[in-house]
Amino acid sequence: MKYLCLVYYEEKTIDAMTKDEWEALNGECVASVARLQQSGHFLGGNALQSVHTATTVRVRYGRHP
Repeated sequence: MKYLCLVYYEEKTIDAMTKDEWEALNGECVASVARLQQSGHFLGGNALQSVHTATTVRVRYGRHP
């Protein structure tokens, strides 16, 4: 069995962090990935682009515009 873990940051919160706060949070994430890699449970990971570059597609009544 495989599982997917999605880590989502609210950009407003991240943007409000100090450099030290961001580095501490990022360090926790890097350490978690390292543990998963060492145990053989990490398959891969990629970052998404900022929400400022996103496109939202809404489907209504079974079709999109």
